[in-house]
Amino acid sequence: MLLINKLVVLLLMIFYSIIAMFQSCHASGSNIALGKRYTLSPKPNYALSAPATDTTSLTDGSYSTGYFWTQKSTVGWQHTGNIEILLDLEHVRTIDGVSVNTARGISAGVHYPSAVSVYIGPDLKTMHYAGNLAAAADNDAGAYQVRKFSLARLGIKGRYVLLVVEPKGAFFFCDEIEVHEGNNVSVAKAPKTLDEIRNSVILKKQLQIERKILENQLDRLKSSFSQSRTESSRIDGIRAMLDKASGLNDMTAAEDAFFRLRRDLISSGNPDTKLLVVPVAPWGDFSPAADPVAESRSQLEMTLPLGSHGYAGLMITNLHKDARHIQLSLGAKKTSAPEISLFHAPFVKTAAFDYVPDPLVRLSSDFTLRPGESRLVFLAASGQTPGNW
Repeated sequence: MLLINKLVVLLLMIFYSIIAMFQSCHASGSNIALGKRYTLSPKPNYALSAPATDTTSLTDGSYSTGYFWTQKSTVGWQHTGNIEILLDLEHVRTIDGVSVNTARGISAGVHYPSAVSVYIGPDLKTMHYAGNLAAAADNDAGAYQVRKFSLARLGIKGRYVLLVVEPKGAFFFCDEIEVHEGNNVSVAKAPKTLDEIRNSVILKKQLQIERKILENQLDRLKSSFSQSRTESSRIDGIRAMLDKASGLNDMTAAEDAFFRLRRDLISSGNPDTKLLVVPVAPWGDFSPAADPVAESRSQLEMTLPLGSHGYAGLMITNLHKDARHIQLSLGAKKTSAPEISLFHAPFVKTAAFDYVPDPLVRLSSDFTLRPGESRLVFLAASGQTPGNW
């Protein structure tokens, strides 16, 4: 009897071992992306890897040998921003997993991507978010290494697989994308159209830029004013608002909170002033976080040679608790006095994630200042006759 039991156990072990081997072989051979075409946007542009016309290297089953980003079997991008890879599997399948093979090398300035968002759908109007391939604990900078990032146990039905890559730094390289078929179907998440996904990617990038700009302004605010414990906690609160911002309305609310803090900091030294107007150097280094009092001059004046032009600047800051409309005009001038025109310099955002007052715009109407917001106003004079005015 004991011998029979041992024989049954042995047969069961052999049976389940065969089943496991079969499943393992089936999983490793179920790459349904093999040989499938795809579209890339933008086109790859790294000279030492696959050409811009490539439509096969990512799904040909051939992994690069040798230095990863100098092979024609690798597809590479340089200084392109986000990258979109759209695979067409030709038929609707149950997709269990997706993987991307990529590389890093800190000595060459190459990093694993910050994110690879995966969307799967039966058509381009019904795309389901599957996850972020690159959301791994060991996705960090380091020495040269090739590795595969994967998502598994997805259970999403789809024909199209969209990967939205956010490079970390200037480069992204990939030599193979695999899509594995499965049997189990999970509950589908709320779908998006391809256009909605693209718009959300643009919005995400815009929010990242807006967040970086306002973080820089908070840093400048801390250096422009002496900080109390309460003010530091308010700065921390604004940073928390930025971290949670999921739309432009959230970002505007954080920006409004930033200007209200600036208003309170300026008002602490000017308790009876509701509209602060100070002469400033017209070509100074200004930002929305600057302390206008620290930038002020004793008086507004211009000296200009006959027949030339001169400029003077005013910084106007709203210290009211509410928004205020500002209207400026020039009074009647004396006979033969210089012609004076009013300009303003709106703060515009730069590629350096900062604000600069530019360009000069002729002031033809009133403008609105939020609480704590400033506007730089220029007076431009043209001296046609000699004299003092």
